[in-house]
Parts: sequence; structure tokens; C-alpha cells
Amino acid sequence: MCIRSLVIGPVLLAVGFAPAPPPRPRTNAQDLKRLEGTWAVVSITAEGKPVSHVVATAEFRAGKGSYIDKPGTWRATWSLTLDAAKTPPAFDMKLDQPEFDTRLGIYELKGDKLTLCWLSRGGERPTSFDGKKPGCWVEVFSQSTPLSLKERYGHTW
Repeated sequence: MCIRSLVIGPVLLAVGFAPAPPPRPRTNAQDLKRLEGTWAVVSITAEGKPVSHVVATAEFRAGKGSYIDKPGTWRATWSLTLDAAKTPPAFDMKLDQPEFDTRLGIYELKGDKLTLCWLSRGGERPTSFDGKKPGCWVEVFSQSTPLSLKERYGHTW
């Protein structure tokens, strides 16, 4: 009995203090699902300076996005491709108007806050959210009509 306790005790202690497994990497599908809904503009900056802009909300559904003005009379739509595995997570935004090129950007999604940083004049994808480079925009949104847990994740806890 005593030898058994001497062997089992340390094993139980080792298992009890084993490091937690590393978190699973986020997937594009998970982030697209988290984006779904209506997001209200908190702030917009261009080249590091605050700007007043026509955009009041952004809507995301099934990999498509729309900017909408306050009265709801103007809408710009685009397709959104995410790469959640990059650090920071990246996106390509292809506006539906043919005269616009694909916008390369990065995003951060924390709770009900979404931050997008992208270049309006081509070039390389931003690597940080400081937004001071020429042609760089930073848009901060909060989710104004959050989805239920069931809508967002397919189940409730």
C-alpha cells in the first residue's frame, strides 16, 4: 500500500499540473460567423487623422459585406475573404464596383469590437493598426445588433 501511494501520488501531481493544451487556431469560418450582423461605426481615420464619413454601419452576411449611410439610401457592397491564420488576421475586400481594386487589410475581432485597417491605394497589406501610412484607413465598429449564441455558434451552452 505504501509503495503504491508513492508511485500514484507523484503521477497524480504531474497530471494535475500538466500544462494546458495550446489553443486551437482560429479558422476563417469561425471568424466569418463572428462577423455576421450589423456593426455601428465608432471611429474612422485616414492616414492617422479622424475623418467624418458617410458610412454609419457595416453589415456582414455569408462572406459579403456592405457599408450603409445613416439614412440607409447609400450602400457599397463587397466580397470578403479572410485569413484568420495570419498574425494579425488578414482580409481581402473586393468591392462590387469594377473600377475599384481589391483592398488588402488586417482585422482584429475582440468581443463586440471590430477593427479594420486597409490601404485604399494598393500596395502591401498593413502590418499594424497605427494607420498613419499614405492611403491607410482604420475603421472601428461595435456590434449594434449582436446575434444570439445559437445564431452565432449553432448552439447554446
